[in-house]
Amino acid sequence: MASVSQRSESCLQSVDPVLGDVVRQALIAAPPWLDFAVISGKRTAEEQRALWQKGRNANGDIVDASAVVTHKDGARKPSRHQTGKAVDIVAFRDGQISWKAEDNYIVAAYVAGFAAACGVRLTGGVRWRWDAGHLELETT
Repeated sequence: MASVSQRSESCLQSVDPVLGDVVRQALIAAPPWLDFAVISGKRTAEEQRALWQKGRNANGDIVDASAVVTHKDGARKPSRHQTGKAVDIVAFRDGQISWKAEDNYIVAAYVAGFAAACGVRLTGGVRWRWDAGHLELETT
């Protein structure tokens, strides 16, 4: 049985209890070859804005597409992170963080499938085919 890292637990404590519980259970139940962590939970509008600014100039125009991490500015376009309805996860390969989309899609698909088996519907990068490590509670 896997354990939940302190960082993952801190992130999970900040989000909706249903989301936090199902992702925590998925971490614990994950097979040994599937190593991942939660790296972000609830964010303030300011934190979201700072992430949105990456790869953009002062006017918000994209100047470096490779540096853009979100299209949600935290104000006009709020993120589900701001309401505690989203988490970001990251895969590990050989004990190191893997930013490869395919590794993170595998992890996100596992967590979404685990959640579905528990009756919790998640959406995000695994469904959108971008932002691989983003998972959020599906709205009804």
